[in-house]
Amino acid sequence: MRKGWMVLAVLVCLLAGGCWDRQELDELALAFAAGLDYDMEQKQVKLITQVIRPGQMKSAESGGGSTGQGGQKASFILESQGKTVFEAVRKASFQISRRVNWTHNMVIIFGKGAVKAGVDKFLDFFVRDPEPRPHQHILVADGRMEEIFKFRPNLEKASAQTLEGMMKNAVMTSEIYPVTLQEFVNDLMSYSKAATAPVVAVIGEGKDQKLQLVGTAVFKREKCVGKIDPKETRGMLWVIGKVKSGIFSVPSKDYGEVGIEIIQASSKIQPKLDGKELTVRVDVKAICNIGEQQGGEDVSKPEKLFRFQKKLESEIKKEIEKAIKRSREMKADIFGIGEAFHRKYPKQWKSLEPEWEQHFPKVKFSLNVKAKLELIGESLRPLHAY
Repeated sequence: MRKGWMVLAVLVCLLAGGCWDRQELDELALAFAAGLDYDMEQKQVKLITQVIRPGQMKSAESGGGSTGQGGQKASFILESQGKTVFEAVRKASFQISRRVNWTHNMVIIFGKGAVKAGVDKFLDFFVRDPEPRPHQHILVADGRMEEIFKFRPNLEKASAQTLEGMMKNAVMTSEIYPVTLQEFVNDLMSYSKAATAPVVAVIGEGKDQKLQLVGTAVFKREKCVGKIDPKETRGMLWVIGKVKSGIFSVPSKDYGEVGIEIIQASSKIQPKLDGKELTVRVDVKAICNIGEQQGGEDVSKPEKLFRFQKKLESEIKKEIEKAIKRSREMKADIFGIGEAFHRKYPKQWKSLEPEWEQHFPKVKFSLNVKAKLELIGESLRPLHAY
C-alpha cells in the first residue's frame, strides 16, 4: 500500500512539473496595440493590430528608431474584420504564419465608429480572454484611427510604445488621466460615475507629424457624451485627488507670468443631503514650488508671498469650476459624486440612483482650496530685480 502511494506521488510530481502549456517566442506574433472601429452599414467590427517583429526589436532599439536591420520596420499592421471582435482577432492570425498573442498588448484605441456604436460591446473579448491584461490603457482616436497606427516614432520601435510612454508621462502635467482597461470597464458598469479616456490625435503633416494627447472623452454607460480639454481634465483631477504633479502658469500684474510646479496635492469630498438639496464640499490642498518668474516684483517677501498664494488658490479654483460647468452641461458625473452620496447615505441613494443624471447638474459645490508655496528656488529675487 505504501509503495502504491509513493508511485502515485512520483507520477503526480512528474505530471505537474514542466511548462506543458508553454509557447515559444518564435511561434508567436506579439500584439502591442489594438484599434477597434465599427462599420455601421456592413455591421462589421474593424480591427487594426500592431504586431512587433521580435528579431527587429533589438536592432531598432540600438538604431534609435522604428526601423531594424536591412531597413525593415520593427512593427507591422494587420487589418481584419468580423461580426465580433473575437472573429476579427482570429482572422488577423490567418494573414501571418504565427498566432497573434495578446499578453503584451499595451493600448486599445477606439475609432469614431466604435464610439458612436457604443464601446461596451467591443470590450468583452479583452475582459473574457485570459491573454489580454487588465492594465493596458484605453484611448479614443480624434480623427482617423489608421493615422495613429501608421505614425512612425523617432525614439520608439512602435507607436504603441510611444503612447504607453505618454501615459506614464501624463503625471508630469496632470492634464491627462491615464485609464486602464479595468478602470474603464468598472466605470462603464457604474450607474452614476461617468467613464473617461484620453483622446489622442496625429498633429501636423509629413515629417512634422507627432502624436499628441488633446483631451479627455467622457462616457455615460457605453455612449460618448462629449469631451473636456486638458485644463478641464486637471480640474476634474483636483477634485478626485489624482493630481500627482504638473506645471502651470499663473498670470499676475505684480509678478508677471509665474511658472508653478505642483509637488503634492490631495482632496476630500464631503457630501451632504438636506431634504431634497444636495451639497458637496470639496477640500483641495496643494503644495507647490516656483519654477520661474518673469516679472520684477520680489515674491519672497512674506506679505507678497501670502498674496500670491491667494492668487494661486484662485487659479486652481477656476480650473475646478470649469470642469464642474462642463460636467453639468454633459450631465455626466466625472467626479464620482454619486458614489460619495452612496457611501454616506445608502438608504436615500436607492431613490437618487435611478434619476442621478437629473440630480447631478443640481448638486451645489462648495470649494475650499488651500495652496502653499514651499520653495521659491535658488534665487530669492527675480532676475529683473537685480
